[in-house]
Amino acid sequence: MAKKSGLGTAAFFEQDDQPPHQRTSTPAHQPTSTPASENIKATYYIHPATADDLESAWVKLRRIMAGVDTHKRKLVTKSFLVESALRAALDDLEQNGTDSMLAKEIARL
Repeated sequence: MAKKSGLGTAAFFEQDDQPPHQRTSTPAHQPTSTPASENIKATYYIHPATADDLESAWVKLRRIMAGVDTHKRKLVTKSFLVESALRAALDDLEQNGTDSMLAKEIARL
């Protein structure tokens, strides 16, 4: 039932002669399948200086890749940098335990 302003309670009890709105077009993008390596969105807080360093590294790597391979330049995203760095740190933790970079950083706190 469509909302009718200014009718008070009569708006809830009247019958609407118009059919409900139906979508007549399809969305512009309909994925055909889910990619095997689908990422999730995750939000974490980082220090402003770390965010600045990430930005600088992203710009620097894009410039480096532009001179090497323009296609690979497009693959250099901040998400890629964060995931690569995190993966390296987690692998280091798994292999080295208390001698890992992360464990040593936490011990300094």
